[in-house]
Amino acid sequence: MLNIFKNQRPYTVLILIAVLLLTRIPFLFLENVQLGNTYWGLNFLSLKLSMILTMFIVFGQAIWINYLFTNANFFEDKTVIPALVWILLSAFDEGFLVLGFPVLSSTLLIVILQILMNIKGSMISLQACFQLGIIVGTLSYFHPITIIVLPFFIFIIYFFNTLGVREYLLFFMAIALSFFWIWSYLFLNNLKIDWLERLMNNSGLPLYTISIEEIIIWSVVLLFVIGGFSSMFLLMRSAFTKKKKNIISILVLFLSFTLICLLSKDWDFSNIMMCLVPASMMISVFLLIIRKRNLANILFATFVLGSFGTIVTKWVVSF
Repeated sequence: MLNIFKNQRPYTVLILIAVLLLTRIPFLFLENVQLGNTYWGLNFLSLKLSMILTMFIVFGQAIWINYLFTNANFFEDKTVIPALVWILLSAFDEGFLVLGFPVLSSTLLIVILQILMNIKGSMISLQACFQLGIIVGTLSYFHPITIIVLPFFIFIIYFFNTLGVREYLLFFMAIALSFFWIWSYLFLNNLKIDWLERLMNNSGLPLYTISIEEIIIWSVVLLFVIGGFSSMFLLMRSAFTKKKKNIISILVLFLSFTLICLLSKDWDFSNIMMCLVPASMMISVFLLIIRKRNLANILFATFVLGSFGTIVTKWVVSF
């Protein structure tokens, strides 16, 4: 079963499209979809149209993640497994069914991965530092607790062998500039600027109403993530410099945004699933690094069938 997705032939893309439709289309027929408090009810879009548009965005995200994974040269064979993993994981919560902050934040995280994994030399460029600052600043406005990732990005800049302070200064200037742009827009439109208030209200240990079934589901996903975390270190042992930097970037992003998840109080569960973007790559490495074919197929089948079972159960319960 795993071998079907260990290539990038046209039929694998058709399978990805089929999986996307199977995991999203049924929710179009629901009347009581739980959208959360960061759903963007745009005036020119109906709920159904928003869900359809989000399908295209999620599919684009999946192809983008797969492109980054392939270009990272983690394995010799090209595969579509990262795209499949992201399509399935992003269907676990209704917040990813419509336009809103979950879709925005996951897209910006992919952009961050694109910037970091496109660094070809031994030095991070000033342009990359500026771009990272703009994106981190934008995320920090929408979700204030994101500001705690700054030490992680300072580490990333340092890890890419910077010799001076210009990169750090430009990174912080870009963050300040993004805040200035957003706050200027809010001020000119007489909208409330409540960043500090939201930071205080949404910071703390989260408490969620979660069923036993959901605990089991996320525990299984956690086991796959732990397997992926360990696999990344195994992969790094025999990796060349560029590949090591790509692995470090993925791990640092996962750890930093997992910390955000653990410190986001009164925040929709879908909004703090940002760490699933690097996690999808880690899970893919875990599934591909196993050399025993039978074990790899069993784990892959468990992940795929378990994901479908979770999504079907959510649809049935919401129907």
